[in-house]
Amino acid sequence: SLKIFNITGFERELEHYHVFPPPMRELIAYFLPPLEIVVGILLFTESYVIVMLTIVIILELLMTIFTTVALKERGKMKNCAIFGTVNIKLSWMIVALNVALLASAIYVLIDMIII
Repeated sequence: SLKIFNITGFERELEHYHVFPPPMRELIAYFLPPLEIVVGILLFTESYVIVMLTIVIILELLMTIFTTVALKERGKMKNCAIFGTVNIKLSWMIVALNVALLASAIYVLIDMIII
C-alpha cells in the first residue's frame, strides 16, 4: 500500500471526499495502509484466509460506498486516493473496479467455505 509512505498526504486526499469528519480521516489514514499490508501478507501466505477475505469484503464494500457517494455528490475528483497521493482520478471506472474486487473476494470466500 503506497499510502503508508505519505500518511498526511493520504489524509488530505480523503478530505476531498467530504464524507469523513476530520477525526475519522485521521484514523483511516493511519490505520488503513498498515491493515491493507497485513491483510495482503496474510492472504499471500494463506494464513487466516477466511478472516482476511471477510476483512477485504468489508473494506471493499465501504470503499465502493464511499466512492459512489463522493461521485454522486461531487462528480469526478482529481485523485481517488486508491494509492494515496498517486494521481488516479476518481471516476465510475474506479467504482466498477471496486465492485469487481468485491465480487471476486465474495466468490473466493464462498468457494473456500463450500470446499
